Amino acid sequence: MLELRQAWLHPRAGEPYRVQQLFTELLIAVEKERAMDEQNALPWLEDALAFMEAHYHQEVTREQLASRANVSPEHFSRMFRKHTGRTYTAHLTLLRVRHAQRRLLTQSMVLHALAQEVGYKESTYLSRKFTELVKLSPTRYQHKPKRIAALNVNHTASLLALGVVPELGVYTTWLREQLSGSCHAGRRLEDSLAQSEAYYRSIAAAEPDVIIHYEAAEGNRQLLPVAPVLEIPVVTMGWREQFEYLGAIVNRLERARHWLEQFTHQVEACNQQLDHRLGCRGTAMVWEICDHAAYGIGSCYGRGAQILYEELGFHVPQKAMEQSMLTEGYMEVPIEQITDYSADYLFVTSLPTEREALRRVEQLFLSEQWQSMEAVRQDHAYILDHGELFYGYDPLSSAAQLKRFMEVLCPNHNII
Repeated sequence: MLELRQAWLHPRAGEPYRVQQLFTELLIAVEKERAMDEQNALPWLEDALAFMEAHYHQEVTREQLASRANVSPEHFSRMFRKHTGRTYTAHLTLLRVRHAQRRLLTQSMVLHALAQEVGYKESTYLSRKFTELVKLSPTRYQHKPKRIAALNVNHTASLLALGVVPELGVYTTWLREQLSGSCHAGRRLEDSLAQSEAYYRSIAAAEPDVIIHYEAAEGNRQLLPVAPVLEIPVVTMGWREQFEYLGAIVNRLERARHWLEQFTHQVEACNQQLDHRLGCRGTAMVWEICDHAAYGIGSCYGRGAQILYEELGFHVPQKAMEQSMLTEGYMEVPIEQITDYSADYLFVTSLPTEREALRRVEQLFLSEQWQSMEAVRQDHAYILDHGELFYGYDPLSSAAQLKRFMEVLCPNHNII
């Protein structure tokens, strides 16, 4: 810039375009600096957003976050608005109101206490901010029937079991087949488009009052402007607990508990049949064979494992327990290494779709190692291959999985 100023004030003979040249070079330098500034902004912006999500209920100022990021408050504001579409103050308000909505969905609260919890000193101020954003007062929001967007098939199925059709849900072909004659399906969210612009447009177009998804699922933060996201733990909350939780959200807790009570009676009847036919259950392995690997599944990841281990009394083999099954809830092995994990019973819930993977599975089933497995020798190896049915970790799927297991474990017996 100093060079440009000098050239402008004291033009050189024989260099008629030097000012234009220096000005162009200045523009290029500024653009490079801007691009680098934008690239370097992402890490500190992510840190700022995470900090706000953890401390929104405290007195956190823009200046404090700018100092934390080692940038000026003005630069912080520019970059924050550019990447979020909101000012710092608007984003803080959004976080506080969304938390208030989630609290009102899960339990009754005195408005003054709720205001203090989210960071406001007065309930009237919370009520005003709440109404501006949600277009309803906190009381009206709490009592109105909710338009729900369920972003995975398990929560969609759980709501359907409660007689609630979500405004937007994820449906497998199997789930749609179960609805014939009972209730209609709502609008379908194509989860194959997850995280795309079309995916977010579909959710926003449904105008939900609440979004239900798994905890820490990718994209939950981007949904913040649309509606509060109720994040349900993936591993630490079993399907029964999730079902009751959703029942409370939609004011059908008693219906959820009645359904679970009936299911428990079915399980007891099944165990009586298994006691008569099998006696001691022994060990069992549940395998999901995909195109590139096989997955041994623990009860917290469903695939029918929750039925075998938690309801019907089968046990995980010791070797599988010593692997990541205990810490991660599942383990991944090459397809050919399934034979390394012997069990009294073996269930393959799905097979791969790629030709090469199917060839590997066929070779496995013909191998001496497979034929020598205890479950295979005792005719206790069951190739069920119904991926959509066993994928579900919800009431409807669990009931269907229980029935399918009983069909193979107790043929010609009374099936529930």
